[in-house]
Amino acid sequence: MAYKKPTKRVDAIQVFSDKIAEAIDKMNEGEKPSWIKPWRDLDYNPRNMVHNNHYSGLYNVFSCMVSGHNDPRYLTFNQIRKLKGKLKKGSKCVPIIFWKFFKNTDKDTGEEKSIPFARYYPAFNVEDVEGIEIPALDKNTNNDIVANEVITDMIKKLKVEINENGNSAHYIPSRDDITLPRLSQFNNVDEWSAVVLHELVHWTGSKNRLNRDVSEYHNNKAVRSREELVAELGAMRLCQKLNINGFTDKNHLSYIKGWGQHIKDDKKFVYSACKEAEKAANYILDNAGIKTNETNNVEEKEAA
Repeated sequence: MAYKKPTKRVDAIQVFSDKIAEAIDKMNEGEKPSWIKPWRDLDYNPRNMVHNNHYSGLYNVFSCMVSGHNDPRYLTFNQIRKLKGKLKKGSKCVPIIFWKFFKNTDKDTGEEKSIPFARYYPAFNVEDVEGIEIPALDKNTNNDIVANEVITDMIKKLKVEINENGNSAHYIPSRDDITLPRLSQFNNVDEWSAVVLHELVHWTGSKNRLNRDVSEYHNNKAVRSREELVAELGAMRLCQKLNINGFTDKNHLSYIKGWGQHIKDDKKFVYSACKEAEKAANYILDNAGIKTNETNNVEEKEAA
């Protein structure tokens, strides 16, 4: 049977936008979708590993933060010795300030006063200690998870700088780097892969790459919504191309729902975001040397 062309003109962009909006509305049998963060937050407060006491005082916290270590736990030299460990060559300490109070009696009034006196002791990050067992930051982390080799190879080829030392996932344009939670904080490797791909799409927006204008990202909700929509749609596309199940389609759609309020207000909003997402996905694949079998879509006529 021959294809019968519709007699009524169809707005393809509107149809496309409506389909996405409909898919979101039908999720969970009409329940409002809710995006689920695919990683567990870890306690990154600087602290002593043995006693698990958080360091107090802004000076101590800041000193640990700028020490260049990812692990927030520290040991004193005596603690390292008791644990039968040793310091790596070239290790540097972080001076932890504490206060001691000395009692003094006023000669004139006889009143006893406590006088504070600042002291410090050297603390060493557990990353600089050898020969001891370092417990996981969180017993619920998945230390058996193994990174997707395709993704790690992609990161190397793209020369992307990744910092795995946070409880959030974000790309910082001014530094041109990506911060991620640790691999062990994720439930599975597919969820980790999907988050990495989402941030990689953000990374493509740099002036040196695809030059998406996100200068008003923090001030304009529409700009921010569009960029997040581009990142998530791009991640969905890359997951499809790389055979990654990442976060499940429902979580993808839930994330889009959270940022895509313009779907119903602007029929071209999603369509233009899709075009940018496709460009970003192709940029990543091309520059990582991953080839696809796709060809450009062309209008086809069916034979009778």
